[in-house]
Amino acid sequence: MTTNLELGFVPSPYQTAVFNEVENGTGNIFINAVAGAGKSSTIIAIAKILHEKGISSKEILFLAFNSDIVKALDAKVDGKFTCQTINSLGHRVLMKKLGHSKLTVDMKKYDNIIRDSLVGIVEEHAMFDAVRAMNNLLSKCMAELAEPNFEEIFSVVAHYGIDFPEVIDDKELIVKTIKNAMDMGKKLAKEQGLISFDDQIWLPTLYKWNPPAYDWVLCDEAQDLSKGKLNLALSALSSQGRFIAVADRHQAIMGFAGADAKSVDNIIAKTNPVVLPLSVCYRCPKNVISLAKEIVPHIEHHDNATDGTIHDIMEEEFLKAVKPGAMVLCRKTNPLISLCIKMISRKIGAKVKGREIGTQIKKTMQEIMGRKTSNLETFSTKMDAYSARKRANIMSRPDYDTALQNFDDKIMCVQVIVDAYMPETVKQFNEEVDSLFSDENSIVTLSTVHKAKGLEAQHVYIYMPEFLPLQWKGQKQWEREQEMNLRYVALTRSMDTLTFVNVPKKG
Repeated sequence: MTTNLELGFVPSPYQTAVFNEVENGTGNIFINAVAGAGKSSTIIAIAKILHEKGISSKEILFLAFNSDIVKALDAKVDGKFTCQTINSLGHRVLMKKLGHSKLTVDMKKYDNIIRDSLVGIVEEHAMFDAVRAMNNLLSKCMAELAEPNFEEIFSVVAHYGIDFPEVIDDKELIVKTIKNAMDMGKKLAKEQGLISFDDQIWLPTLYKWNPPAYDWVLCDEAQDLSKGKLNLALSALSSQGRFIAVADRHQAIMGFAGADAKSVDNIIAKTNPVVLPLSVCYRCPKNVISLAKEIVPHIEHHDNATDGTIHDIMEEEFLKAVKPGAMVLCRKTNPLISLCIKMISRKIGAKVKGREIGTQIKKTMQEIMGRKTSNLETFSTKMDAYSARKRANIMSRPDYDTALQNFDDKIMCVQVIVDAYMPETVKQFNEEVDSLFSDENSIVTLSTVHKAKGLEAQHVYIYMPEFLPLQWKGQKQWEREQEMNLRYVALTRSMDTLTFVNVPKKG
């Protein structure tokens, strides 16, 4: 067995069991890791163990959730295994199989294909909404590996509650558009080397183009894999290879974005692994763990955990007490924007995490005003018309409640910024949005729970805790589960103090 000195830390009994299975076992392994369980140190230790066994880095592949994790692990494993995202793995496959010296990744590839197919069917003023809805459906179909037929496409529509504008009221048109986009997408990839982010997963899986084979494939954050990503990851395994998945079904929160809500069950079914727990949380104090146990009973605090403190305060007290370095979490986006503006007005340095959220808000303003309007004099009138039109369309759907919640949050983000800063032009509005959102940590970082995954702070505030879990009429079982998962993720970001911030009810 690898010694503690070689590992650089004293492993827990759970980690020891994992390391023993890596060294002495013969099959696949599923590591059921709670929040803050020391996944990174466990993965790095596995790399060291394999290295000591004489296994070269060329035989070991680690698949990470995003490029930031890849960079962080690359620096720590010192070349003991190959680190990359699953998308970059797919890109390597396409580079080899498509036969082009260079591939062009165009994030508007399918926007353009869909737009071309809808010209003459959808009027220009409605084209933006139509293309956006169709591309959303196409992306989910690719993630689900759905065939372009009526049954499978509308199974995806039902699962994700995808909303279509009034101009797309013909189901046959939807099927035809998706099928055409897939056909054209394959053609452009083969003939021109033009691919999208989704293509990096979809095309290798579609054509059964396998990556180079590895004897060991380690996959992190496996609870958030789509069906396509899982297939691609498993295709990188040699015939006698071993697959190690690290996951926590209680941190599965990306179902809305195409992740398979049953990813953990599917991994276990496909790989028949030895299932081993990592149940000790090294991040959170005892009092926070007690709250987390209400959702995940098997989570444990570590031996040296402090008691920690949990508070319940009102918003005004929070504004007086919040200190640099704190993290503020909320289930919804628009309350964070309102809070950020209040904090800035009181000279408290704050940013909302996630530039792409700001980009979506700017796109919503563009939808409201139209592409050719730059002055916001008519904003109120156009906002009312846009909101009424979209709401009428949403209300015709059986799952209208969840769609309305998402729509209202998006609309309120725009309204809050307009009310606070009173921009005169779309350009000024966009500048204010850019000033509010950042991917870098601020003096105080405000974040949705989704964006806080993998982060931690000494002092964590949960703003408007009544939204965790978020509930709505017609909520599906997988959605209910992921809402509870979001509460669990929010609670387990705290390393010391956890504070619930309540906002007085209006009226």
